[in-house]
Amino acid sequence: ASLASLVPTREEMSNFSYDAEWVGFVTAFTRECAGLGFNMEFFLAGENHRALFDVTGGNPRLFKRFLTECALCMSQSGELTLVDAHAARAFSALLGSASPIKCPYGTPVQPSPG
Repeated sequence: ASLASLVPTREEMSNFSYDAEWVGFVTAFTRECAGLGFNMEFFLAGENHRALFDVTGGNPRLFKRFLTECALCMSQSGELTLVDAHAARAFSALLGSASPIKCPYGTPVQPSPG
């Protein structure tokens, strides 16, 4: 009976534009990741925040999925600092070769066995 009284809701998140708000969002999220032990400052260097925008289209859900995949690639490599090889592997795992977007992080390197 209590489930019948719940009102289902759906939260709609609009995509970011590439502007100061996007850079602030990436910066804040990156700093939160550092608090969890993952150094993702890679996305703050140079034009990497632009490449991240191009990969995700400013979509918050895709952004979170991509950063989660990056963290998994880092963990699989036994490293806590994100480098372009991790981002490339995450791009490949999440978007694959069928993506209309070319991977801006180079060629993915597979982790060594063991």
